[in-house]
Amino acid sequence: MAPTRRNKRSNASATTSTSKTKTSSTVTMKDDTTSSVSSSPHLASSSTADSSKFLSYSLSSALGMTPAQFASIVCLSIGMTHCLDVYRSVEQGPSTTYCNRQFAYSPQLVDSTADPLLCTHGDLAVMKLKYQTTVMRIILYFITMMLCWSKDPLLKCWNFANIISPLGTSITGFMIQKDNLVASEKFSLMALLFLSVSSSLDGRGVRHRVNIKKGLYNISLFLMTTILSYLVSNHLMLGAEMYTVHGCNGEHMDDCVSRGGEALWFMMILVDYTCFMFTCTFALFYFDDIRKRVLLFCMALLMLFHAFYQLPLQKDIWQDPQGRQNASMVFFFVFMLSVLVPSFDQIVVRK
Repeated sequence: MAPTRRNKRSNASATTSTSKTKTSSTVTMKDDTTSSVSSSPHLASSSTADSSKFLSYSLSSALGMTPAQFASIVCLSIGMTHCLDVYRSVEQGPSTTYCNRQFAYSPQLVDSTADPLLCTHGDLAVMKLKYQTTVMRIILYFITMMLCWSKDPLLKCWNFANIISPLGTSITGFMIQKDNLVASEKFSLMALLFLSVSSSLDGRGVRHRVNIKKGLYNISLFLMTTILSYLVSNHLMLGAEMYTVHGCNGEHMDDCVSRGGEALWFMMILVDYTCFMFTCTFALFYFDDIRKRVLLFCMALLMLFHAFYQLPLQKDIWQDPQGRQNASMVFFFVFMLSVLVPSFDQIVVRK
């Protein structure tokens, strides 16, 4: 009888352990299923993000560049294409079809047989200013891009900053001026915006702790940000008629700046001038000491280029070209002084 009881007990314990094993395996399978279901949204979102980055990664790897470098080159090339379009229109003079193609109130947009919309002399003057200001912006963009080129996290920060200016400001300006400008490049701007976001979303660098008292270059960048912010707001409020000689006096309507010309002026200030201001702000917070000095040196050379090449070509447009030339020379000397003066903590006063 004893062996029989022992066998029953062993069989019962074996049955209990088997049922526990089945129960635990069932719970494990349920947990695995639950975890797979809960993780499926994360997998779907990650696959969507990976597919959105696939194009930029594949093209950049084929060209031997990082995605951030590829995005910077594409943004630069699109800006140069727009600049060349305005330049060709300025060179054509009154016979240009730029106003007929770009102004939203052109009669040929509704009726192709209507007379084309001609640009006034005021519109041509604003187009000339827009072209030369865009050249300055592209040069400054290229210099800043080269300063960030060897450091990919810093270049990603620069590409991410371009989402605000000039890409974001351009899209905002076209939305505000939708009744005056056709904005034929709005789709390319949206593509550039998507490319900059997808290539610079992860792995960006961190900003430096800014000490204004450390060097004159920090003070110069801070003052340039403040001065340019004032100039942007002032030029936007007063408009082209207050700063150029093409005011509308009611007698010579061909010399007036039309609604489309005012919209071009608005885009020049909002995009180009804001880009100058934003570049100084970006350099103040993200560049080290050497990059700040190099950028200020290049900006000093740009001031010379603007003062002695561009402003003589614009002397028949501005109301006070001599004052603008003097201001450019003041900026030149301030920038060069910021480059040459050592940091304040390295200056030793001997008694």
